Amino acid sequence: MSQGDEYMEGMYTASGVRSKLSRKATTTANDWKEGMSGMRSLFGEHEDITWWRMYVFYGVIGIIVLILLQRVFFLQVVKGSEYVVR
Repeated sequence: MSQGDEYMEGMYTASGVRSKLSRKATTTANDWKEGMSGMRSLFGEHEDITWWRMYVFYGVIGIIVLILLQRVFFLQVVKGSEYVVR
């Protein structure tokens, strides 16, 4: 059995898939922790940030962005309708 066949067999078995997924999950978790270390200084905390604080933080930013987008879109619609009337 050549090395390529072994690789293909490993890809299609459950253990092969599991090991690949666990490796990917570990690197993703490490990237997330590195990103959160920058956020920690933003919040002024030294322990790990809880998940709900992150959701609140991004939720507030998301709401602000939505409000700004809505205002810009509304102004464009109002100005557009003025030109149509004239």
